[in-house]
Amino acid sequence: MIKIILLIIGIILTCLTVALLLTGKSNIASIISAIFAFLSFFVSLNPNFLNQNKIIPSIVLNNNYLELIRTDEYILEATITPNNCIVNWNSDNEEIVTIDYSGHLKTINEGNATITATIAYKNIEYTDTCIIKVSRPIINIDFSDIFYVGDTKSLSLYTLPKEANVI
Repeated sequence: MIKIILLIIGIILTCLTVALLLTGKSNIASIISAIFAFLSFFVSLNPNFLNQNKIIPSIVLNNNYLELIRTDEYILEATITPNNCIVNWNSDNEEIVTIDYSGHLKTINEGNATITATIAYKNIEYTDTCIIKVSRPIINIDFSDIFYVGDTKSLSLYTLPKEANVI
């Protein structure tokens, strides 16, 4: 937009200068030429003035929903723009999940919590969230047969969540 405005001003000043020269008013034409030269000089001092890239701030977490079990640990990662912003982490329920300054979270009890990651850019806050569901691990052994001493049978074992380790 600034490029277009400067281009229009340049065209107007050039036309005005030519018109004033043709009518014999060279002193006013000289002033207008000086203004145009100043604008050109200003732009040449700051070449990025016309090509400044706008920064569009953003924060995106690597997960927006996690199902974990009590005593799990997990590291949330935030992709941020601009990359020199500081991410502030917050748990809305620290009895369920805590999180430190680097995105490392620890589950404490069963329940739900929301982790919020925030950056501030030019006094405006940008956020992303991750909902955490924390469960107690459940092991279900499914069998309906009668066992006698010395019998060998297969058992099916189910865990909740599915990723829980059975030791």
